[in-house]
Amino acid sequence: MAAAEATASCPATTEDGAVCAARVLPLGLKAPVRAMAPMVTQSDRAFRRLVRAHGCTLCYTEMLVAKEFAESGAYRQNALGDGVREDDHPLVVQFAAGLDHKDWLLAAALAAQEMGVDAIDVNLGCPQRRAREGGYGAWLAADVEAWPAIAAMIR
Repeated sequence: MAAAEATASCPATTEDGAVCAARVLPLGLKAPVRAMAPMVTQSDRAFRRLVRAHGCTLCYTEMLVAKEFAESGAYRQNALGDGVREDDHPLVVQFAAGLDHKDWLLAAALAAQEMGVDAIDVNLGCPQRRAREGGYGAWLAADVEAWPAIAAMIR
């Protein structure tokens, strides 16, 4: 497989036409990027402000359940307040959603976009039992048909 290339407007593809999991987003970041990974119950606004004050240039929200984010105004308010504040950019929101919740993921992504997030991240790495039971995280990544379908949907 050849090396993948990407632009801000299209996903990376290989010579054989396979779409890579990563996509380059036009967030206006300059190297080196100092990113804060999503941490459950830790990556709230106050913590993001703290790490940005110490040089972090890209922050993630904690992992949010897409179905709850799409359905509940209170859940959205708790996660992002009235929207992403000017000093909280760029901000990536991370959603957990299994294939059976792909419609909720799309609704959550659209709601997050309306609230001012800069990018969406679908959790494909969580190894916890909760993720296995919900069909997301590392278990979603293992489903070679599911995650490409989800990526295509939110693109």
